[in-house]
This record gives sequence, structure tokens and C-alpha cells, in this order.
Amino acid sequence: RDLFEDLQTSFNSNWPAFVDSYEDRFGPATTCWEKLYDADQKMNFYFQWQTAERCYDQQLGNCPPAICEVCDCIIELTDYKCFNCDAPRSKRNRKKYRGRISLENMEVDV
Repeated sequence: RDLFEDLQTSFNSNWPAFVDSYEDRFGPATTCWEKLYDADQKMNFYFQWQTAERCYDQQLGNCPPAICEVCDCIIELTDYKCFNCDAPRSKRNRKKYRGRISLENMEVDV
């Protein structure tokens, strides 16, 4: 019984880190974007299954696109926020920012 409780406590205490790690790699569960492979181009691309929009890896290191967790639109690398819904960049999307304005004092969306 004690071993089970220890495992359960460990699992529950590590769950937020697991979710963060998962979302860092795959994006939030609410997104309509999927990573697919284009055999003709021989490269990955992202496909928004509701709008049929395509996005190839953004410039600067072929990183996945910054996708707004509020409205599910692409945030350009140089945009300091989502201009579609006016949401600030999330912690994950702040890592992809390549603009000139410092995000240090800007509001962070969780």
C-alpha cells in the first residue's frame, strides 16, 4: 500500500512537468494544427484541418510555427503578440520570438 501511494504521489507531482513537456513538443490539445509530411517537398509542414491552411517550418532554424493558444492562428516570428486576437505570446511562443521589441516587460499569457 505504501509503494502505491508513493507512486501515485510521484505521478501527481510530476504531472504538470509532463504536460508542459508534451505541449512544448506537440502544442496544446485544443489546436487544430497537425504536423504532416510533404513527400514532394521532402519536408514537414503544419496543416490546420478546419481552414486547410498550410505552414512550412518558419525560418531561423526550421522551428515549428508559433501558434496562438487562444485563437489557434499562426503568430509570425517577429510579432510580439497575436494580432488576430490580441493575446500576448505564451511562455512556449516567447521562445520562438525573433522581433526587435523586448518581451521582458510584456504581459505573459499562461
